[in-house]
Amino acid sequence: MRINNLAPIPYKQVSFDEEEMIERRKECDAFSYWDSQYQLHAKPVTDIRLDPDKLALYDAEPRIVYANRTASMYLGEVKIVGMACKWDPASGKVGSDDSVLSIVLQDVRGCRYWHRSATLHGPIVEHADDGKTIIGGQVKQICDLVKEFHIPRVVIETNGIGGFAPANVKAAFKQFHLICGVTEHSESKNKNERILGSIEPPLSSNMLWIHSKALKPVEPEMRNWNPEVKEQPDGHLDAGASAITLTPERIKPGKSNGITAHDKNHNWRPNSGVYEVSTDY
Repeated sequence: MRINNLAPIPYKQVSFDEEEMIERRKECDAFSYWDSQYQLHAKPVTDIRLDPDKLALYDAEPRIVYANRTASMYLGEVKIVGMACKWDPASGKVGSDDSVLSIVLQDVRGCRYWHRSATLHGPIVEHADDGKTIIGGQVKQICDLVKEFHIPRVVIETNGIGGFAPANVKAAFKQFHLICGVTEHSESKNKNERILGSIEPPLSSNMLWIHSKALKPVEPEMRNWNPEVKEQPDGHLDAGASAITLTPERIKPGKSNGITAHDKNHNWRPNSGVYEVSTDY
């Protein structure tokens, strides 16, 4: 069928001026949708609840300063008053969940510094031929981190494979003469609620910093994390959220019971000891 005198289809020319771009931005449900569709950035089209771009980046390493027979920890010029370390064990095999150890520091103001989010590899523990001497494995990697960062305590997730981990860690600390506590913890709260409740408040308040070495494994998980999805890559977020929660808000000490710091390599935290605190309850 032949059609003569076909009228051309009218074409509406759109001017992408500032006013037009503002209107199109308003039509987007999330910043990620705008970035992916209009800026051609590789981002999910849903809104990012835990935006890694809000993290403050740093490169400094903690150092111990001895003065007046006491030890203090500093991160650059910032005095560190608290540290939390959380290990979420896994088998370390290819294809399995990551075995992650997170270290979070805290300063006097309450800012958190996500210093490490280390993926541990290999079996939980490797012994020599005598079956007793620890020569490798994930617990040996933990010992190296404890020694490097003067970690006072490691909290171990005992769900699943972690049920056998604390005994191995204690044996490793004893063998390598490390003064570090071990706390067993069984988690029952919904994981996504825990991640969101721990990371989002300091993140939105500009109170969460992250070391460049921790950012590499954490950033992709944050950028693609969806609070409505149960099974997703979130091992680093899970361990980090727990470590952030384990660094409690500080209170001013009351009357000391007389306990003093005794080990310069261990008690770098100020006001170590037990205090009487009055409350309204």
